[in-house]
Amino acid sequence: MNRYLKKTNIVRDEWLEKILKKKVYNLVLDDIFIKKTNNKKSEEYKDFFKIINKKTVFIYSKISTLSISQIKFLEKWGFNLIDTNVVFEKKIILNKEKNKHKIRFAEQYDENIVKELARKSFKFSRFHLDEKIPNKIANEIKYKWVENYFKGKRGDRMVVAIIDNMVVGFLLLIKKMNSLIIDLIALDDKFRGKKIADDMIIYAENNIKNIKKIIVGTQIANIPSIRFYEKCGFHIIESNYVFHYHN
Repeated sequence: MNRYLKKTNIVRDEWLEKILKKKVYNLVLDDIFIKKTNNKKSEEYKDFFKIINKKTVFIYSKISTLSISQIKFLEKWGFNLIDTNVVFEKKIILNKEKNKHKIRFAEQYDENIVKELARKSFKFSRFHLDEKIPNKIANEIKYKWVENYFKGKRGDRMVVAIIDNMVVGFLLLIKKMNSLIIDLIALDDKFRGKKIADDMIIYAENNIKNIKKIIVGTQIANIPSIRFYEKCGFHIIESNYVFHYHN
């Protein structure tokens, strides 16, 4: 890390570096960072200039859609808007409705089929929407993302849906205080429209203790997902822009 850039503002993403095979940073903006970096004589400016002009580098940043100063800063430095992320929330009430499909928590032996399902199920993620990231690499990111759950490196619980003894969908969950965050959700295309995703969410609500609300984010381009969450009783609480920078 350069001397004048705080670790809280420019965070190296070593996991994503292994997949993209280049330096990767998460840029976390605040007013102090922007003010200092806007001064071309400051050490912060010089350090950030060095990072952003590395021979091969990928930097991403998520900011509120209401933050005009941060939007202007990123555009000035050559970042491109990739995605508008919409965050939904739903208060959890014990759902007495029985699942129409077989739903259970994932086991270690589910790993391979879940990873392959993750590899082929995403079209609207920020990686898939970025023209400079090949679809093959974007798919690999989701594959590795799910692999991390089975390695104990990401997520707290996973719910899977079973049809004819095969996993056809999964729900990767993170527990944070009294909230349950849907980190990833995927369903085999052949089984869409059968309320399987609804059942996975109901199962999580009924079987994970001490949870008061469930939170999920999706891309504004993903209209089917937005309609699905609204139908399930979620409501929008915030929106964010995701910017990417490639060099």
